[in-house]
Amino acid sequence: MIGLHLHTRDFGIPADVDTTFRPFNGRTLLVEAVLVSADPMSTTMIMDWIIMGEQNSSCGLQSIESCTDINIFFDNNLISGPSTTGQPATSDRPLRPIFKLNATTFAQRDITANSPTFRTRLILFSPNNPLSSLLYYPFDTYSAEVFMFAEDAATNETIGVKIAKTRGIAVDFKTHVQARTDYYIPPGMIDFSITLSRGNLVKVFAVMVVVSIWLVTLILIILILTSVFFGFRQKTEVLIAPVATVFAFTQLRASMPGAPAGFGEPTTAFRVPRVEGATYSSGRSRITSPNESLKKWYSTAIPVQYLRRSASEAQLPASDSTH
Repeated sequence: MIGLHLHTRDFGIPADVDTTFRPFNGRTLLVEAVLVSADPMSTTMIMDWIIMGEQNSSCGLQSIESCTDINIFFDNNLISGPSTTGQPATSDRPLRPIFKLNATTFAQRDITANSPTFRTRLILFSPNNPLSSLLYYPFDTYSAEVFMFAEDAATNETIGVKIAKTRGIAVDFKTHVQARTDYYIPPGMIDFSITLSRGNLVKVFAVMVVVSIWLVTLILIILILTSVFFGFRQKTEVLIAPVATVFAFTQLRASMPGAPAGFGEPTTAFRVPRVEGATYSSGRSRITSPNESLKKWYSTAIPVQYLRRSASEAQLPASDSTH
């Protein structure tokens, strides 16, 4: 039930964001947006765009002459891929379309024509978000921006773009769409930002694993302290379960959903063996079976009171020489 409730939902544009897009009364292109994947390691998010049709258009089988080609443009500085290769980064208006729709073959449903779909690799960035780093896993967040517009290939007139359908899930991530309201967006153009954050199920699982590691470590420390300072005898086998559990949890942490490669290995390789080795060595001679005699216990474990008495006796000759 918890998994079903915390499961990541499909990518979608809320109604309050959709209403911020200014309506366009002219020829409009209907597009489906599909979220494919997101990878913080490569700082990219992949989305597919499928042309579904047109509205407010005279293009059709009865009027093929009205089916002029449509150029679709993206902000080149927000995407990465072949469309931007070899071009210098500028703040100019994009001149090279990312996709060209042959409206004639689309209206004729020509089976030999290429599919009216294209893919973009959006760049993940978060200039004002301090959590946009894998260092903060599983509470890291990232952002991507979509800016898209279309023009008539023959006349360069504006063609409206409308996202008619959305779907798709980026594994281990949930999405939140926000409209850009800090500047004016002309009618027919699309501009919004997508915020990526770890799913609630991933966060709960990661926190539970970390808390379990600390609880098991505290239990092991308490067992050693009670044996050394308070003289409570324990069986040697009590060391096996906590130590094995701590190592198992570190391996489990490395397999957390969406965890970067090598996550948890530095702790396992450098910290855990040294800490557990020191703890095991200090407690190995002080933990014994409760069924053994008390005499054998005191012969293997040196009480704190004996250490204090030995230190005080070592100072007696120095005090006698003063008289």
